[in-house]
Amino acid sequence: MNINVIHNIMEDFARRGYVFSNEQDFQFEFAKALDNLDEVECVKLEALSLTINWQEVQRLANTRGKINRDKKEYTDIVVKLRTGEYIAIELKYKTPERICYYETQQSGKVVTMVQGAYDINAYDFLTDIQRLENINSRYFYNDFVISKGYAIMLTNYSQYRNNDFSGSDIWMNYGLNDRRIIT
Repeated sequence: MNINVIHNIMEDFARRGYVFSNEQDFQFEFAKALDNLDEVECVKLEALSLTINWQEVQRLANTRGKINRDKKEYTDIVVKLRTGEYIAIELKYKTPERICYYETQQSGKVVTMVQGAYDINAYDFLTDIQRLENINSRYFYNDFVISKGYAIMLTNYSQYRNNDFSGSDIWMNYGLNDRRIIT
């Protein structure tokens, strides 16, 4: 699977008039589209990865211990291809600064709510990218290796692209505007 497959799925959503009410809606429909591909063996949603190894998991389970929140992360989608390759995908869906309503044949009546905190949402997206870059340093439940990662932000709010959150210290450092190089 390559970036063209991702583009084709997104273009198909647009062509068919999909409108998502929230990120989970987007995640579910994206996972279904992936699952329909011939090259895909299976799709997992919210795949757990840990910074502790399997023996530590067993020890905690046997002693009725708990896994601390900072030791676990979830990846939105993990795809296993028929070739045995694994791909991780993080999705973000962000809405504009006002309530919007849509009615399409494909999606029916959809309302999107104001999410706010756009600078922090941009930072969270960059954090998703960083997690994808470091994903193989974590332990997945069956110790597979991720060969590729994709981070996708879907938004109908142009401010993310135009870098127009003046006055925000966070945005100045973590903005997602076009042609921005993030190091």
